[in-house]
Amino acid sequence: MKHSSSCQSTENEVDTISLIPRAMVFFAFRRMFYRDQKRVVNKIRKSMSDGGAYMVIHNDRSRLMVSALGWAILTILFIGSAEWKVPFIFGASLTLAGVFGYTIAGIYGWRGMLPTVAVFLAVDSIMGEITLLDAMRTIEYLCISFLLPFRNIHSVVWALFFWLIASGPLYAYTLSQGEAVTSLPHHAYMPILMLASNGITGALIADILLTLRVWAGKKGAAIHRNKTVSIGSILFLLITLAVVGPFLFVMMIDGLSMERDVENRAYQMAASQTGHIVEYLKKQEGKEMRGLLLHSMLEQGKLREFLKTSNFEELMEITVTGPYDDVIASTVTHYPHDAYASWRKGGNVTEIEEGFYRWLPDNRRYTFDMMRWREGFFVYEQKVRDRPFTVIAKVPIQRYQEQISKDFANRFLFMILFCLLSLGLSALIIRIIMKYLSKLAELTTNLPDKLANHETLEWKPSPVKEFMSLSQNFRMMAERVAEMFAKLEGTNQELNEKTQMLQQSEERLNQLAFYDTLTGLPNRHAFTSHLQEKLAELKRDEKLAIMFLDLDRFKQVNDTLGHESGDLLLQEASKRIQAVIPDIPGAMAARLGGDEFVIVLPIRKETEASAVATRVISALTSSIMLDRQEVYVGTSIGISLAPDNGCDLTDILKKADMAMYAAKSMGGAVYRFYSEGPAEHAAESMMLETYMRKALEREEFLLYYQPIVDQDGCMKAMEALIRWKHPEKGFITPDKFIPLAEKTGFVLPLGEWILRTACLQHKKWQDEGHPPMPVSVNISMRQFYDSNFLEMVRRILKETGLDPSWLVMEITEGFTANDPDQALAIVAALNAMGIKLSIDDFGTGYSSLNRLKKLPIHSLKIDRSFVSEVDKDHSNASIVQAIIHMAHALELLTVAEGIETQEELQFLRALNCDRMQGYLFSKPISAEEMTEFLARTREDRRG
Repeated sequence: MKHSSSCQSTENEVDTISLIPRAMVFFAFRRMFYRDQKRVVNKIRKSMSDGGAYMVIHNDRSRLMVSALGWAILTILFIGSAEWKVPFIFGASLTLAGVFGYTIAGIYGWRGMLPTVAVFLAVDSIMGEITLLDAMRTIEYLCISFLLPFRNIHSVVWALFFWLIASGPLYAYTLSQGEAVTSLPHHAYMPILMLASNGITGALIADILLTLRVWAGKKGAAIHRNKTVSIGSILFLLITLAVVGPFLFVMMIDGLSMERDVENRAYQMAASQTGHIVEYLKKQEGKEMRGLLLHSMLEQGKLREFLKTSNFEELMEITVTGPYDDVIASTVTHYPHDAYASWRKGGNVTEIEEGFYRWLPDNRRYTFDMMRWREGFFVYEQKVRDRPFTVIAKVPIQRYQEQISKDFANRFLFMILFCLLSLGLSALIIRIIMKYLSKLAELTTNLPDKLANHETLEWKPSPVKEFMSLSQNFRMMAERVAEMFAKLEGTNQELNEKTQMLQQSEERLNQLAFYDTLTGLPNRHAFTSHLQEKLAELKRDEKLAIMFLDLDRFKQVNDTLGHESGDLLLQEASKRIQAVIPDIPGAMAARLGGDEFVIVLPIRKETEASAVATRVISALTSSIMLDRQEVYVGTSIGISLAPDNGCDLTDILKKADMAMYAAKSMGGAVYRFYSEGPAEHAAESMMLETYMRKALEREEFLLYYQPIVDQDGCMKAMEALIRWKHPEKGFITPDKFIPLAEKTGFVLPLGEWILRTACLQHKKWQDEGHPPMPVSVNISMRQFYDSNFLEMVRRILKETGLDPSWLVMEITEGFTANDPDQALAIVAALNAMGIKLSIDDFGTGYSSLNRLKKLPIHSLKIDRSFVSEVDKDHSNASIVQAIIHMAHALELLTVAEGIETQEELQFLRALNCDRMQGYLFSKPISAEEMTEFLARTREDRRG
């Protein structure tokens, strides 16, 4: 034991030592996003002593990844939002970069802000040069991220304070040293006002996000961590937003309106002056126009003088260009004799209206966007109709910007002062309100304890109606606390009643868990528990009979009369089963599911089980009334005995199931004991029947199609053939499962599926444009004589929409032997529908030629046993010849099936056989392959 403990201690030490570098790396990376480092260090140190440092790192890893992902998203938004601008007037705009910058500072502190700034500057240097404005913004975010943790003060307050003492003076100094200064003072403070609005608005929105715990509510936030948010803070932020938001919106609308007004004025002035010049140019004819085009100094001088005369107060630059953009005349004197108009170069051109543009220089040369607009101008360009001249009028934006910017800046400053006054008043009112609320909160804190200690509470009145109501409510609540203690006894009584209700609910749940809700019989869970208990208690001279049964025609009733009738049938069957079970200890009837029931019966002799099984069959065989509809179902019972057939629950139930299927194979309405002896064939047959009944539900059956051709090899019809593809055993041949289906009655649902699938597929081919042709479907004797056969055929034809004239039903030649009158009635009904009938395997059974002559038969199919080697076997040749002659005499088509060689084909052609079918032409193929075959056949016919 000591040696083992020593080994374990050594392993823990090795794990801990190897984990120290990982912990150091994790801790260093974590410092970027978390400020509570002492707690993490103490946890790692403590857990290292017992080898649990790995769990500390693993538990914090997910939080670290989420925090890092949030930082990355905010950083991307911070960098990208620098270009998201809300325009005001003449380059003044509002951006959202401050929102994400202050949010990062509030959540991650300076540790998160520092890498964000580094990434921002790196991206800015890649996209272009780093401006002084960018550098000043980064300093602003870093400084405020350092200041935020020291006092519980909002970012918007720190931003305002920082602008007053740092950013504002720095920006003013920058403007005084740059290109922005003119004789007008508003050009100096207008950019400062806009930049201050950007910073303060971003800080305000970030404060709202942080206060509402969008991100700051998580652990590791730089401010407000593990603290509640006061209603005063929320009110202050909401009032600030309510004041600043409309102010910015109004100023934006006002600025855009002013800018639009300037554009209209410039457009009207330029259009008016240009119109006079255009009219002048239209009057130039002959010699004057040639002189202008040849740059005649005389004609150019005349035009220049006219341009100067038309340029009212010299507010515009007017230029007339020729067909090659060469300058004919201009009010600008710096154009040389051979100059070309090139006003579109060197800047960004925006078309405001047709022929009216705004030109702004490249913005990379300006620290502030407003300065860029001062050097821009409006351009009005008009071509002279029927003359090779273009008149260009340029209106400098500076002529309007000076006065408009001054007015806008004055309004902006006035609104800012109004907002500050409103916010100051709001802060004072909030402080008064919060003082009363704080006193009320102090009184109501631990109120039950204060009342229990008989402390005197002084409820101060308030002039505010809501506060007075709140105080009165608290006072009334305190008075009622004493009354509530008196009601505890009554509450305890109610709890006892609810406990009883819970017990009843538990009993109800137990009923639902162990009993079938439809029939009231024990369910599979209860049956399993009961059988396990009885098998464990079984004595040497005792036996248990396990009877497995299901209703023989339940599915037919359920499909025909509906699920409600099916439920009524199950309820009635359960009552009859319970009624015949002997009242002896240990006997039980249970419903396993669907129409499957099981009976557990303690016996001493097998005859006792036989007697009970006989009574159950008798009870279920008699008629059952379902909502005025009389039905007959019956049952088949399989019986296994314990311990004779084993004592394993699963095995003995499986053997009862196999015995039940063996009883069904005997025609139903019988019981059968499980027997090991008969043989492997019986067991295999029972298992095959089990697989076959489930195959239809699992869609394991397939329909293949084999062409039927004429003497020239052209396909005239096809036959639908059933195939079974088992998931484990592969394809199972029809000769193995069709006889079993006939014997057990499974051929009824299987035949219905075959008929419906064949009709659906044939209708689909017709809808796809393939030439219609008959499709043959085999009908079994049991299916033919079923009472619902004709109704089933009508229903399927209606559901699928297939024309009955394209459906051929193949039946064996002895179908009239059992009940000729009923057979003739069914055939007549099918013929009335328009369905054709064919006698399949003709020559292998018994048929009356007299009846055959009277029946409305369409064709005879010669069995493959006669066709095989018909060219060599004289007996077969004689039989085939006789059948063909007889069919032709009765005006019936003949179809030879099973043709495999050219010799057989030539012989049948010589006998004038109408149709052929066999592997020589095509093996049975799937629906997909038949679709391709039909498509190729249609293409060949077109070709």
